[in-house]
Amino acid sequence: MESINNKIIPKPIKNLILAFSGLPGIGPKTAQRLTYFVTQKSSEEIETLSQALVSVKDHIVLCEMCFYIMEINPDKDSRICLICEGNRNKNQICIVESPLDVIVIENSGIYDGLYHILHGAISPMNGLGPNNLKIDALIKRIDNNIEEIIFATNPTLEGEATAMYIQELISELNVNPTITMLARGLPTGADLEYSDFSTLSNAFENRSSFNYSE
Repeated sequence: MESINNKIIPKPIKNLILAFSGLPGIGPKTAQRLTYFVTQKSSEEIETLSQALVSVKDHIVLCEMCFYIMEINPDKDSRICLICEGNRNKNQICIVESPLDVIVIENSGIYDGLYHILHGAISPMNGLGPNNLKIDALIKRIDNNIEEIIFATNPTLEGEATAMYIQELISELNVNPTITMLARGLPTGADLEYSDFSTLSNAFENRSSFNYSE
């Protein structure tokens, strides 16, 4: 990251630039522009933003079943999201890397089964191994009621390696669900969250049997 230790830059500005720079996809220049934008806002607008950030941290948790993001319901002891509780096809599980992938698929309206969010992909270069992901919880969900497992991991080396690893674990279970993967209409190396409706619809409709050992 470019140095921001210039003495003419006030310390609060430096700190905010550093904070923005720590967000995914935010480079130094964008962080500086965002910081300048904040300095132009009123105290009321900044307070609204601050409260929204705190609210997300205080009221958003992960579903105990699929690990999607959800709002805490003080009237319920369990933390099960609306998707898992809903009237959906509970014989299918679509495996994705991020909650953002779920949002994209749900907005398309092309799938009505359940999900399992891994919260990443196996990536030794980034220090992410199987134990850092929600893989164990996924394996525990797979029983004789599950008829199809759909891999919708990103079409990257990490996404495919993760799918292969999970497929091997599933093969060791005493169950026999159909295992499929989205058709490769998705650009190689691209994240699922950036797919348009047509591409995503085609990928689901033309998904095929997945077995890396074949």
